[in-house]
Formats: sequence, C-alpha cells, structure tokens
Amino acid sequence: MEKEYLRKEKLKNLDETARKAEEEKYEELKAKHKKHPKLHHPVRPEHWHESMIMFLLWWLHLFLSLGRHVMRLSHNTVFPVFYD
Repeated sequence: MEKEYLRKEKLKNLDETARKAEEEKYEELKAKHKKHPKLHHPVRPEHWHESMIMFLLWWLHLFLSLGRHVMRLSHNTVFPVFYD
C-alpha cells in the first residue's frame, strides 16, 4: 500500500507528458508480471502419497534405531523403558 501511495504522489508532481509516460511504463510492468508463469509446488499431488510414505518410513527407521537409546535415557519417567 505504501508503494502505491508513493507512486501516486510521484505522479502528482510530474507534468502531463511525464505522467503519461510513467503510467504507460507502470502498465507494461503490470502486464509483464501477469504473463510470468506461476510457480509450481515442489511436490505434485500425484507424488504426495509416495513422498508421505517415504517420510513415514524414514521416521519409523529413526524411531526403531534410536528409540531404545532414547528410552534408556528416560528412566524414572512414566514412559516405558525398553532394554535389549
């Protein structure tokens, strides 16, 4: 909003020919921005399920490989302690 305000204030201070040139330049810039291709999400919807499964498998691997060590450190708590 501040940028728009500053642009309008700048236009008020210009003479007629400079104002028209500035407005044309602004309209061209807006049109250029509209033509810019939209950015896509890095994970396509059809691959979301596969990536979620991979994430869950990775999480399960971490839990199974580190879980016992973490649980061993949590003695005297309400959590169950798993020993080998």
